[in-house]
Amino acid sequence: MIPATAQDVTPGWLTECLRAEGCLVTVKGFEIIRTHTTNVSRVYHLAVTYAQASPDVPAGLILKLPNTDSLWSQREPQFYREIVPMMQLGGGGIPFLVRCYSAAYDPETTQAHLLFEDLSATHSPLAPGEPSTSEYVMQIISSLALFHAYWWQRPELGTSFGQRLTPVGIAEGLRLARDKFPRLRADLAGQLSAAQGRALEKVLAGWPARRRERVLNGQGITLVHRDLHPLNFLYPRAEGHTRIIDWDAWRVDTGTDDLAYMMACWWDVTLRDHLEQALLRRYYQKLIEFGVKDYDWADCQYDYRASIIRCLLFLMVAWSPAVGERLQRGLLAFEQYHCVALLD
Repeated sequence: MIPATAQDVTPGWLTECLRAEGCLVTVKGFEIIRTHTTNVSRVYHLAVTYAQASPDVPAGLILKLPNTDSLWSQREPQFYREIVPMMQLGGGGIPFLVRCYSAAYDPETTQAHLLFEDLSATHSPLAPGEPSTSEYVMQIISSLALFHAYWWQRPELGTSFGQRLTPVGIAEGLRLARDKFPRLRADLAGQLSAAQGRALEKVLAGWPARRRERVLNGQGITLVHRDLHPLNFLYPRAEGHTRIIDWDAWRVDTGTDDLAYMMACWWDVTLRDHLEQALLRRYYQKLIEFGVKDYDWADCQYDYRASIIRCLLFLMVAWSPAVGERLQRGLLAFEQYHCVALLD
């Protein structure tokens, strides 16, 4: 069963979901203790009581249902049903993910659901404007390196799941960005300098040649999250591992896209100056530690600069005034890293 609303959920259904994941439980009842709505989802926090249970059962669950026909209805359930089970990272679970007990999508009805462990008692996102600590950012970088290294240039990419980029796909992305550019200019009238306007026009002219060649040849490609903004991290209140959530936008691309979007597009320049290069170096070292071969530090530096360009294109395709601050920060990184040289 795929519940269309929270009212469709029963103790028997929750029992079936948990038992399917190896939990020896019988759910006696549950209560919806709070709910919130995002742009694409309805999220319900459930307090659960058990008639019988093994010690490792969750005290709370999160039920996530779509509130639009957005792609997450297909993509995030696919991530947890197909991609996560393929990852064997030592048998102790995947420390940067929240445990998912059930994930389903029905292509006929477009109904979908995800059922997660509720970590609200131990983890929380940052408050608006609250900076992350260096310790937890280092942890995130190590998690991304572990994830990217696992899927690095694997033959399943674009065959078992996901789509590899093609010349047609690259051209279509550029066309979409060019179509949005007049509106972007109008929305940012008086805010976008002449130099920044020229930089964006240069970005719209075409991908960096080496980045295009690398991606089309499958060099350095992996699975990426693609949407690493501050609310997609759950930080431990005391000890524990930072979790990465909302995997609905995953795709096959270059790993440094995740780093560039997180740091170049979301962080202010002071935080970037303090941490960015140290984190990029840590990321590279962890990739090598986790088994990536034939990838040197110069490749990683190039990929990060090219990923800044990629993120600017992504923001132009997704343009609305709401992404304006991210675009401005990305342009600062574009200038700081002299990314224009990659486009000559």
